[in-house]
Amino acid sequence: MKQITDDLIPDIEKVEESFKLLLDSSNLFSTSNEVIDFFFKQLIFIPRIAFPNDKIKTFKLFRIRKKTTIKKENLSDPLSFSFPPPEFCYVERANLTGKPVFYGCDNQFSAILETDIGKNEIFYLSEWTLTIHPNHYLFLLLFDNINSENLWYNISINMLNSLLKEFDFLSEKSIITLRYINSVFSNLFIKLSRSNYLISASIADNLIYHNHEGINTIGIVYPSVKNDLHSINFAINWYYSIKYLKLDNVHKLKMKDDLHRPELLSSGFNKDGIIIWD
Repeated sequence: MKQITDDLIPDIEKVEESFKLLLDSSNLFSTSNEVIDFFFKQLIFIPRIAFPNDKIKTFKLFRIRKKTTIKKENLSDPLSFSFPPPEFCYVERANLTGKPVFYGCDNQFSAILETDIGKNEIFYLSEWTLTIHPNHYLFLLLFDNINSENLWYNISINMLNSLLKEFDFLSEKSIITLRYINSVFSNLFIKLSRSNYLISASIADNLIYHNHEGINTIGIVYPSVKNDLHSINFAINWYYSIKYLKLDNVHKLKMKDDLHRPELLSSGFNKDGIIIWD
């Protein structure tokens, strides 16, 4: 990785101006490349905080697909409940049009909130196990934008402190700027309106699908806006998800008055790559 020195880190005033200019110019961007060229030209250096991975780690993820979005797909195939085909992908918070990612939440309730399930609507809630191997990393966007009751709150604090310790050879001024960049960078993912999703989606795509100086980032983690920052969302590289995400089970549900207690219609479990329904 390129050696970072004080002269590579812009003054905090320049960073503030750059982020303001980025948002003020958002309606001028028509492509992802324009966003990325502007972003990296303005900031020069962006500290990337990746979840450390010196051994195999697993996470439980929950994902929802509405019944109305499943047309002729095979309900015995786990991929039917995974990321959508490119032709059904439109720009969202962490993906570009035509470029899917696997979206998942760390709990079932957040998955329901993120999908805006209406009363009496039928949907499928799937549970997955994500296996992350050594030298594969999750990029964290959890700084100064996460509820203190969130289970990842302490992880975010420890990771930021680790970053600052790693760069303790820099001046205090540079350290303050690094912390500020991480804070604003993370907040981009929870404060942008849908009309500005091209900005967050372009940055997410760049992080997820491009190898940065030997850091193999396979996904990003950011707070759930719909759950008031109490939980987190994952956006995972679609190719990585095929290899390292395993569907455990899936439930067909109907939403009732209580979001916490939808009606269970049927369930299926994964047996040797085929979903067996009851």
